[in-house]
Amino acid sequence: MNTKPTLGLALIATILFEIILMFLVYNKIGATNLPTQIIRLAVQITLFLILFQKPSKVILYILTIYHVFVAIPLLQRISSLEGIPLFVLIYHIILTGLIFFNVNIDLRLFKNRQ
Repeated sequence: MNTKPTLGLALIATILFEIILMFLVYNKIGATNLPTQIIRLAVQITLFLILFQKPSKVILYILTIYHVFVAIPLLQRISSLEGIPLFVLIYHIILTGLIFFNVNIDLRLFKNRQ
């Protein structure tokens, strides 16, 4: 994670976000969506861990496209978003940028540390 701090930040944000989302969904509708959310979190963590071991543009594109496609429906009704849905939209937009531009961000912000 030291060599890719932006992806590390994205991984930490993903884990925190998904756990908070699981908690909120569980409190609202129960455990019906919990298996799907756990699988989604496991797949994302696995993809991130592969990226830490071996750079892969395909995996970067998969993660980026996932966040874009989740954000698109929210963007269509942005004027009526409040609270948690707005937070979800902002999260996906930020993660899209962090994942897709991770090399540029690392070079600009963390080049003195390496």
